[in-house]
Amino acid sequence: MKPRAKIQISSQILPAVVLAWVAAMLPLIVSDYRVFQLTMVMIYAIALTGLNMLTGYNGQISIGHGALFGLGAYTAAILILRAALPAWLAVGCAGAICFIAGWLFGRPALRLHGHYLALATFGLAVATPTLLRDHRLERWTGGVQGLVLHKVEPPLHLKIGQDRWLYYVTLTVMVLLLVVAWNLVRGRLGRALIAIRDHPIAAEAMGVPSAHYKTLTFGVSALYAGVAGALSALVVQYVAPDSFPMLLSVTLLVGVIVGGSASISGGIYGALFVVFVPNLADQVSKDAGGAIYGLLLIVTVFLMPGGIAQTFLRLQKRSPWQKRLLIPVGTLCGLALLLAPKIGAGKRYGPGVTSTEIRIGQTVPYSGPFSVYSPLGYGAAAYFQMVNDNGGIKGRRVQLISLDDQMTPPKTLEATRRLVEQEDVLLLFFSPGTAAQTAVHEYLNAKKIPQLLIPTGADKWNDSSGHPWTITGWWSYSTEGELVGKWLLEEHADARVAILYQNDDFGRDYVRWFKHGLGTRAAKMIVAEQSYEGSAPGIEAQMIALAGSGADTFFDVSLGKFLSLAIRQAVDSGWKPVHLIAGAANNRNLLVAAGLEKASGLICATAHKDPGDPQWGSDPDVKAFLEWVSQYLPGIDPLTNSLAYAYNRGRLLQIVLERCGDDLSRENVMRQITNLKDVELPLLLPGVKINTSPTDYLPIEQLQLQRFDGHKWVRFGKLLGPSS
Repeated sequence: MKPRAKIQISSQILPAVVLAWVAAMLPLIVSDYRVFQLTMVMIYAIALTGLNMLTGYNGQISIGHGALFGLGAYTAAILILRAALPAWLAVGCAGAICFIAGWLFGRPALRLHGHYLALATFGLAVATPTLLRDHRLERWTGGVQGLVLHKVEPPLHLKIGQDRWLYYVTLTVMVLLLVVAWNLVRGRLGRALIAIRDHPIAAEAMGVPSAHYKTLTFGVSALYAGVAGALSALVVQYVAPDSFPMLLSVTLLVGVIVGGSASISGGIYGALFVVFVPNLADQVSKDAGGAIYGLLLIVTVFLMPGGIAQTFLRLQKRSPWQKRLLIPVGTLCGLALLLAPKIGAGKRYGPGVTSTEIRIGQTVPYSGPFSVYSPLGYGAAAYFQMVNDNGGIKGRRVQLISLDDQMTPPKTLEATRRLVEQEDVLLLFFSPGTAAQTAVHEYLNAKKIPQLLIPTGADKWNDSSGHPWTITGWWSYSTEGELVGKWLLEEHADARVAILYQNDDFGRDYVRWFKHGLGTRAAKMIVAEQSYEGSAPGIEAQMIALAGSGADTFFDVSLGKFLSLAIRQAVDSGWKPVHLIAGAANNRNLLVAAGLEKASGLICATAHKDPGDPQWGSDPDVKAFLEWVSQYLPGIDPLTNSLAYAYNRGRLLQIVLERCGDDLSRENVMRQITNLKDVELPLLLPGVKINTSPTDYLPIEQLQLQRFDGHKWVRFGKLLGPSS
């Protein structure tokens, strides 16, 4: 062999060997959280490689690969939980099923090109979350609550943790699939795909079977997405409809373009970008994280129009082969330095506590479709700023580290692991989202990290024996449903009831316990029931059916815009029932959207004072709350419900931390918060008190009915619940 040929072979093999060595060493020098992040990078790299073969090499634009990613995740989860298949066999089956699904979808899509094909795949991405929530599939998919998996254990003879074991397994799968993809695109298939992409008419004239290759490519691309989704299910340990929003499909397409279209290495660079850059943007500013990410995306595309991989390739071609190692190896070494675990300083009293500071964590959707709940984070931060301005907790400042999770389970897990493993917080506080918090439920309890005052009322949070480190900050939906049912039975036993509910666990739980409160009279009193999907454009058909049922009482378990629609359409149709709404749905902005005059007469249960109600104008606690909003949150409407909730829960955590004294251990935090007796909070209604015990984790079990008079809520009747 000639010396020049030896140099060429060395220049190809040596970088790969060095990269493999660095990738194998990384888990040994970084934290578990960073190992988790790197594993997610490799999972995204697999999905991006598959999408790149379809879009980059074959020219078929897909904005629906998030759906195939979700199909792979659900397939693996169902096979593991329902069929007891080994995890790695389930991953293989997920890939095979997604290949079939991709092939079947690709076949009729042959007639579509360009933006028409993109629109068809976009429809797939939009429809998938709704299908996964469908109650007819709930026995398989778990409905809105999703499915929880146990993390795969490494073989007994391997003395490595679960995270590192999954890292090495994912690394092996990624390398294998990248090698397969590299051989495919450089062989006959690759040449055919490029010919079809660049010169479709010439390719047909030369006898290239375009239909066959396009369909096959769609299937292979779907296989890669399915394997990536299955591995994601094993790593995240949770799948739910909210894990696979339409935004995931867009993110995958962004990764392909930024990493480098028609480039195998581009999948890796694109994965690094979509995993790390949004996090870096959020660290710069929670308020402007999305804008910063968008700006970085624009700059990257302008400076590297062919993608990161093509830019690096051009730089390598201009350098001697020895210098070609600097780009990939330098990237990984820089990444290793970036990911290295932080070294703490100062005397420590336990996790998250020093002589001057208490660190607590929170995840909140500051961006994305659920950003309406962002005031929960702003309110919590403002409350503890007030606490710090007044001397802190016995001289210690409270540092609340609140991260954006968009309220999607994978991002919630990533953010929570960062808080626990990198930021070393004492506890997690007031993080919203039933599905999002379910994703970290097992993780936090396994690590014995307090998961405190979750602002949802699902019954799962009252599980002192199975999940002793988790406690809700709300009354349960079942408590409210049952109490309202009992009240209606007592006050209007001859009522004819029509029910509207959102077709998910939230709506069905409310209705089930409402019927329980009605007891044996439920079947006779309820004359009509209608449900709707959360993704539906409206509820006009349901409202027409309910209004025509002859009911004189309307039990309305709708959320968000659907509550406004239900209020408005009931009045506009001339139907004038006693209108009961769910306390969790009550939001003044929704009443304004419906029309305050049309909302007159609404009845709902609550445990909180309404700061905008004139009856509390002279209440010292309400005055203090309004002054706090004016001082610490001047740009936010003080009547925003989330601020009052954050204020109350912040006060409750302050009480718990003060009661801990100098024993600020996680065990003592749980001991104090599960032994509360008749604690009064500033914005709870008179008579409503916080009570918990080691066997009862529901802090609020008393509620008051109130009626809206067109301007404000007016309480009536007695306090419902214990001691009422």
